Amino acid sequence: MRRFTIQRKRSISHIRLSSPQNLEFFDIPVLDDVPALTRVSEIQVPLLNIIGEGDIADNHAVSGIIKAALPNSERQIVSNAGHLVYLEQSGIFNLLVDEWFQQNNLIH
Repeated sequence: MRRFTIQRKRSISHIRLSSPQNLEFFDIPVLDDVPALTRVSEIQVPLLNIIGEGDIADNHAVSGIIKAALPNSERQIVSNAGHLVYLEQSGIFNLLVDEWFQQNNLIH
């Protein structure tokens, strides 16, 4: 089982705390107590993480955490899109997905 390195833990903590909206306005536990977060590094499959440039800061923070935690992931930030990239920029979304599938030998 792979573990988070100290550097990765610091990077994830920095990303999370740089967008503390949920921690300030909602009574929720800090993410360190969430068991799933400690197991993210166990994911072994390739991952394409597509997020719109105009999406909310919390989603960008989570996207950054995923990128920092998974060396086998690719993060794409799409301009002129918010949360619904696949609707707002469907052509770009489809191109990114097609290219990613080809690069990872997932289609023939």
